[in-house]
Amino acid sequence: MSSPSPSPDAACTIRQLTAADAPSCRLFFRSLDREDIRLRFASLHPPLDALASRAATGLAFGALDASGMLLGIADLVDLPAGSAEVALAIRSDRKRRGLGRSLLAHAIRQAEGRGLSLLLGYVLGENATMLCLAREMGFRSRRWEGASIEVARPIGDH
Repeated sequence: MSSPSPSPDAACTIRQLTAADAPSCRLFFRSLDREDIRLRFASLHPPLDALASRAATGLAFGALDASGMLLGIADLVDLPAGSAEVALAIRSDRKRRGLGRSLLAHAIRQAEGRGLSLLLGYVLGENATMLCLAREMGFRSRRWEGASIEVARPIGDH
């Protein structure tokens, strides 16, 4: 398990989520605005229970405030050939405070620590905020996948 790291959003920490966090994950996903759900999942009806379970199996990291409230999640899902897919979700009322940047940086460090060679993400073409953050964090657009753009970032010396 990774050690918690500080986040720029007042007294938040980022740590690996565990099975004990499943109820907080469900509450987090159910509290997102409809537009944020659509931009993150390309649907208004994501499988919330499945996402909460996946987030609690050690494949995700959460940004939590001092009270333990989950403010954001970064999913890191292994793919073949030393790569992983990364995805972010930030509570609608906590956006534009650096949480997404902190979670993505944490996911990149975790990928480096696991010896991965490539991180991929799939971002709706209209999600300019996420595309800008991805570019700033070293991701480059590779191709369109339907309404989404596949972004990729080499990890380490690869």
